Amino acid sequence: GGPASKNGDKLENGVLESSKDGSAWTRLADFNDGTATAALPAGSSHLRIRVTAPQTNWLILHEIELR
Repeated sequence: GGPASKNGDKLENGVLESSKDGSAWTRLADFNDGTATAALPAGSSHLRIRVTAPQTNWLILHEIELR
């Protein structure tokens, strides 16, 4: 999402979550204008983007950046 979206095709309502085991998830950040930024907790081995409400436009992920 973010500024690369031309027609609003970005995540409107969602959260970024991490997990150490793939079962217990920790909420890291809410998406705002198609972007979520968070520090990944030590020991995390799973990362997911969870959509929390219906989208009015297509959902397009332009980039996922991990540092």
